[in-house]
Amino acid sequence: MVFLVTSDKIRLLITSPQSALEKELGDSFPLIDYTLKSYQNGEIDICIKESLENQKLFLIHFTDHSLHDSLMVLLLIIHAAKSQKASQIHVVLPSFPYNRQNHIKTGLPPIALIARLLESAGATSITTVDLHDPHSINFFRIPVHHLSFESTIVADIMHRHLSNFVIVSPDKGGIPRAKSLADQLHVPFVSLDKKRNGPGDSKILGINGDVTGKLCLIFDDIIDSGNTIFEAVETLLEKGAERCEAYVTHSFLTLETAKRIQDSRIDRLTLSDTSPPSLMLPSKICTLSINQEIINFIKKTGI
Repeated sequence: MVFLVTSDKIRLLITSPQSALEKELGDSFPLIDYTLKSYQNGEIDICIKESLENQKLFLIHFTDHSLHDSLMVLLLIIHAAKSQKASQIHVVLPSFPYNRQNHIKTGLPPIALIARLLESAGATSITTVDLHDPHSINFFRIPVHHLSFESTIVADIMHRHLSNFVIVSPDKGGIPRAKSLADQLHVPFVSLDKKRNGPGDSKILGINGDVTGKLCLIFDDIIDSGNTIFEAVETLLEKGAERCEAYVTHSFLTLETAKRIQDSRIDRLTLSDTSPPSLMLPSKICTLSINQEIINFIKKTGI
């Protein structure tokens, strides 16, 4: 069973179990159920029984490791809401599919194709968290609202009373993101120079900044194989860092990668829950919820 949260003007649909979101929103709005039926050939049928005529819909969807199935579910729910005459459909998609594939080779890049699919299904706007490249919003023909994991990280660092630390970008592409975090915390910023030879094949050439005796907090937007983090940690420790941690927004970890992290020289890896993990995480890996950012956004804007 999944729930549709409604008010007189705004309705909110949560497509996956999110007890914190349901509790926060359920305190303010009544819950209405909808049904999802699966067929033996893999097709699904979405039924929203109540009319959404002249109503705004916020649709919160957390993709999982079955990315393409999860994406298809989202498209069909948007279509069902449109069929029920929702006046606006605002999709909150914390981890946007294919957002690393934003480079034009021939025709539209994959991220633009996903944007077109969502638009065609009936989405009115998209809200997401930490796009790999913020300029990717130019591929959308509908409004895009860009939330960030940064404020959650700042709150966590302050709560932990960390000191004598620097913020590190593991590559050139992450410099604006990491520098923004360093500016908010009023601490030094360090970046690594990396040469990429191909997917999963890179080499760190140098370091910009002093890490001697420092706690290095690496900030990146995505982790899957973990190679970027592993290489950064080894380089920073070789350059005199006292110890290393990392904060990463989107995670797509395998059991093998999780084990490598546990066995590596990193002290701690903190992830957001934009893509809920499908495995039991080892002791070095912890999560911070992005839910409050989503709740604040919906309550403040109402679009």
